[in-house]
Amino acid sequence: MIYFNKHLAFLYYEMAIADENLNLEEKEEIFKIINAVKIFDHSEEEKEEMYGVLRVAIADKLNSEQAFKSFEKYYYENNTFFDDSLKAQILEALDGIALASHGRNKSESVFYSRLFLLFEK
Repeated sequence: MIYFNKHLAFLYYEMAIADENLNLEEKEEIFKIINAVKIFDHSEEEKEEMYGVLRVAIADKLNSEQAFKSFEKYYYENNTFFDDSLKAQILEALDGIALASHGRNKSESVFYSRLFLLFEK
C-alpha cells in the first residue's frame, strides 16, 4: 500500500502545481485530504510516507509532468487495483485541491482531463 500512497501523493502534488504555483490553500487542502478518513483511511505510517513524498517533491521542485509520468507508470502496472470507486475518490480529492484556491484554472483542468482519460483506458 505504501507504493500506492507514494503515487497518490504525486498526484496531489501535481494538481497543486499544475499552474506552476503551489499556494497555501492548496497545501492545506492536500493535508486535509491525507488526514480525511472519509476519503482514504491512511495509517499513520502511510500519512508520513505521503508527507515525505510531498516534502521531497516540493524541495526538489519536481515538475508536474514528472509527477504524472510516475503515476501513469504505476497505474498501468497496477490497473486492476483501481476500481471505479477508487478512481472516483481520487478524482474528487484532486478536484478539492483544484478548487481550494480561486477555483479550477485551465492548467488544472487539463491535468484533471488527462487523469480522467487515463482512468478510462
